[in-house]
Amino acid sequence: MLRKFIRPETSHGHNWRTLSVHRYRADNGRRQKSVAGAGPSMHSVRMLIRRENPGDIDAVAAVHRQAFDGDAPLEVGLVTRLRSSHAWVPQLSLVAEVAGSVAGHVCLTRATVDSTDVLALGPIGVLPGLQRHGVGSALMHAALGGADAKDEPLVALLGHLDYYPRFGFVSGTSVGIEPDQPSWSSHFQVRLLARWDPSMSGTFRYAAPFYDL
Repeated sequence: MLRKFIRPETSHGHNWRTLSVHRYRADNGRRQKSVAGAGPSMHSVRMLIRRENPGDIDAVAAVHRQAFDGDAPLEVGLVTRLRSSHAWVPQLSLVAEVAGSVAGHVCLTRATVDSTDVLALGPIGVLPGLQRHGVGSALMHAALGGADAKDEPLVALLGHLDYYPRFGFVSGTSVGIEPDQPSWSSHFQVRLLARWDPSMSGTFRYAAPFYDL
C-alpha cells in the first residue's frame, strides 16, 4: 500500500518521507539524505540531462538504491513496475549524466484527476556525493519543461513544502484538486502547466504500481 511509502518519519512535521525527492531520518533534529537538497546548492557540476535509454536501467536502479539508503529500497521496485506499466511515459524518464555516468534520475508517469489525464512526479534520486550540487534541480526543470512541451496540463507530487514551491508547485487544494487519500492533503502539490484549465478539478489518483507497494 502507498501509505507504507509516504508517512511521517518523526513527530516533527517537516520530517516527511516522500516518494518524490526527500527522505528524512531523525538524527538530533537534523535532516539526512536530502536527494536533491532543500537548501541552496554548494556548487553546480557540469552535467547532461537526457532521456533514459535501455542501457541505463541498472544505473538508474543503483542511483535510487544509494540515494534512498538500502539494498532494495521501495523506489527501485517502484521504478521497475512503473516501467512495465501503461503509466510509463518514456519521453519523461530522464537521467542526469555527470562525467559520463548516470548520477540522477526522475520520471513522470500517468495519473488522473477524475477523468483527466495528468502526470505524477517521482521517484527522483541523486547519488549522495552529488546532492546539493544542482543535479536534482536540473532534473526537475527538465522534467517540467518536457511535460509542458507535451501539452500536459499539470504535474502532481507529495513532497516537502519548503522545497517544491521553488519550481512553481502550489497546494493541490488551492486549485480544487485533492489526493484520493485525505491524509496526504497537507503535502500534496501540483505544478500547473500551460494547458491547465480551472475546470480541471477533482480527485487525483496515482498509477496502480504506487498502490502495490
